[in-house]
Amino acid sequence: MKESGKKYKYTLINYITMLDIKLESSNDFSFADSSTRLFFTIRISGRKENVHQQKGITGNWLIIVIDQSSSMVGEKLETAKQAAISAINELNPGNYVSIYSFSDEVEVVADHTSLNDVKRLENGIREITAHGRTALFKTMDFIINKARPYAEDAGSVTLIMLTDGQPTDVTDIHRYESIAGMAAEYGIKINSIGIGSDYNEEIIKKISDITNGEFYNIVDRSQIGTIFGSYVQQLNKTVATSAVMSLNLREGTDFKSYDQNFIQQGNQYLLNIGMISDIPFLITGQVVVPPGKEGIVNVMNISIDYKDENGSSKSESIEFKITRTNDSKKIFSGTRQDIINAARVKMNVEKFEYLTSVGDITGATKAIGEARKAAEATKNIKLIESTRKLENIVSSTPTGKVDKKQIYNETSRIKKKGD
Repeated sequence: MKESGKKYKYTLINYITMLDIKLESSNDFSFADSSTRLFFTIRISGRKENVHQQKGITGNWLIIVIDQSSSMVGEKLETAKQAAISAINELNPGNYVSIYSFSDEVEVVADHTSLNDVKRLENGIREITAHGRTALFKTMDFIINKARPYAEDAGSVTLIMLTDGQPTDVTDIHRYESIAGMAAEYGIKINSIGIGSDYNEEIIKKISDITNGEFYNIVDRSQIGTIFGSYVQQLNKTVATSAVMSLNLREGTDFKSYDQNFIQQGNQYLLNIGMISDIPFLITGQVVVPPGKEGIVNVMNISIDYKDENGSSKSESIEFKITRTNDSKKIFSGTRQDIINAARVKMNVEKFEYLTSVGDITGATKAIGEARKAAEATKNIKLIESTRKLENIVSSTPTGKVDKKQIYNETSRIKKKGD
């Protein structure tokens, strides 16, 4: 398999209706006589004029889940409660909110409630007190099943879950993978926040990864309000809901994403995006184009089905086309190195994350070194700083007892936000 790569920009932009869909490939040529690996990035966001012209689509469902076990007593719980109160006050009317707390059992503070009586919601949140243990599995199973009918009916669901302790009911990660898979199938995105040093980062990060949510390791309690607020801002600037991306690949084409969890159905790959706002949603990955006749080839159809501000179903699509050729000069002169470097950062960060999780620190050190080199080639300061930070973490722990919480916080941000 040959790989293409050096100063060519291939961009497709869709300006139809509500969305900007931008595809950039590392080349618009591939070898006719052998397989060719091409890297790509896709950025999806609401068109700026649409975001500015409206206050945001309503009818979205924000679910906030707060651990109220005994270990949360004091400032941790009070900060989480205040963050939830601020979130419901900032969320645009017309959306829905659920507030759940959990210890030995799940407590329903508010269930799919409109924002008509914010004071009642505030009072319910303030009444949350710390007690009991951490029945995480029971809680997630209950909430996912509650949200499932709404999500099945094409409603966008954003869930924020905060915890500080080890699960006291179920510790088998495979059972969490199972319920997270069900959530992902229906587009329920779970964003996990771990606070303190005692929570199980492997479990809550796995839940977020499978549902294409984000994972946060909180050291400073003030970050909780910032994180809650960032999701409210996205909801308030939503231009499309219930968005599902479909990638239809040409027969024989291999596909891999470095940052999103797609569901494969034959040559089709599906991704529940949920809401789309002015903040770009990123997909970075690779396709391996098989050899064949010279000429133009449609490698992949990219389509997004969604609902607009009126609840009407819409669909937008673009095509990823390349040209097969036997002219190697065209290929090597047409390579775009910036796309390759950005993809290699995520590719090696994903590898680093996996090797760290299985305890292969030697392999992880090598992978993050490659990620750092690629980051330096991008000249993206945030990426350089993040990869260097990860390199320092593993190099300073020769015993292999690395801080996975800190590592996963950095790798999650790089994969989901590109920095």
